[in-house]
Amino acid sequence: MTKTNVTTLLHPVLLECCEFTTDNFWNTIFTDLAYGNTPYGFYFYKDLLSYKGKKAYAIRINETDNEKLYNDVYDLLSKFGVLSMDERRKKQEIFEIPNQTITTWGDIRKKNYKDLLIELFAIDLKNKFKLSIASAQYTISSINIALSLNAISPTDIHMTDNRIDKIDGLVLKKGAICDYFETDMDIYNKISNDLIYPEIYVKTPMIEKWEKYLSGLEQKMII
Repeated sequence: MTKTNVTTLLHPVLLECCEFTTDNFWNTIFTDLAYGNTPYGFYFYKDLLSYKGKKAYAIRINETDNEKLYNDVYDLLSKFGVLSMDERRKKQEIFEIPNQTITTWGDIRKKNYKDLLIELFAIDLKNKFKLSIASAQYTISSINIALSLNAISPTDIHMTDNRIDKIDGLVLKKGAICDYFETDMDIYNKISNDLIYPEIYVKTPMIEKWEKYLSGLEQKMII
C-alpha cells in the first residue's frame, strides 16, 4: 500500500462502498482507499484514482451511485492484479495453461496466460517464504509495472515446466535492508522468512523510467 495520513478520511464515499462486499480483503482495500492508501501501482490525483501503467487508466471518485462506484473501482483494481487469494485460486482453475511446453516468456501470446503465470509465481513465493498477502500482491504489481515500463524484458523471465522459475532483476527486500545480487546468483537461497517486499533492480532505475513515462504523457496532453 501507498501510505498517507491514515487518520484523515479523504474519500468517505469509498468507505460507504464497503456495504457492497462481504469479502474481508475488499473491505480492507476500500477502507484503505477511503483514507488515501492505494495498492502498489495506483495513486490518487485530486478525485481521480489512477493506475501507473503504460496506458492511462483512471476513474473519478464521486457520490452519484455508490454501487456503480464500487464496481468501477473493483474492476479497475482487479484488472491490474488486485485480487484476494480466493479469487486468484478461482482464476487459476478457470484458465488452463496450453499443453505445449513453454520454454520462454516470448512463447506466450495471450495476456491472460501471462497474468496467470505472474500470479502463480507470486503465490509460489508466498508459500515458499511465508509472505504476507500484501507482499504477494506487491510482487505482482511490481512485476506488471516493470513489464509495462520495459524495466524487465522477456529474456529476464526464466521458465521451467510451464511456470516462471526466476526473474532476473527481481530482488526481495527484507525489512528496511535491501541487498542487491547479481542476476546469475540464486537470490532466493539468501532470503529468510521475515516480511519481504520485492524491488526491480535494472540498469536504468524504475524511477527514471517512470519519470520518462510521465514526461511523455505530459507532452501528449499539451499536444
